Amino acid sequence: MTISDEVEPAQIRVLRPRERIISHAIIAALALFIPLFLVLYWLSIPRQTWPFVLEIQCGFTALGVIFGLGVSKMALRVTPDRLSVRSLLGRETHVAIADIGSVVLVELYQSGTADCLPHLYLLDAAGDVLVHLSGQIWSRSTIESAIDQLGVAVLRPPDPLTVAELGQLRPQLVRRLARHAARLND
Repeated sequence: MTISDEVEPAQIRVLRPRERIISHAIIAALALFIPLFLVLYWLSIPRQTWPFVLEIQCGFTALGVIFGLGVSKMALRVTPDRLSVRSLLGRETHVAIADIGSVVLVELYQSGTADCLPHLYLLDAAGDVLVHLSGQIWSRSTIESAIDQLGVAVLRPPDPLTVAELGQLRPQLVRRLARHAARLND
């Protein structure tokens, strides 16, 4: 499910990332920071250095709020002639539909599991990645909806792949750090 699928005037389709991103991040942050700050307060209160710990806690809380706002502003906008993606940090990528040379939808295994998530790659005529939509952030229905709106042919490998296999078949689709990690795991 997506947070919301809105249709704006002039055939603009706005797609949002998965709802669970914020809730999972909040649970992970609480699981990490509650015990950490309890110990820091326990150690700092007798020494009267707890205001410093409070400042650090406020800083981490502010970062969490910035993250939440960033996720809430993430969007994928598809128009008849353009695709725009707003990332977590606010970076906007605009791609004209005419600039898309090919589209690849790959099912990638998650590391250490048998679960697969879709990854959509929009490539230019030279095969360079214009936009990458990861299944960790964008739901399958959102990715499929974007493909339908684009109206371009999609290459779908028949079987799910690992990152290492994708790096061997199409190295330009895998980021450098992921290629290096995949080589280390082999």
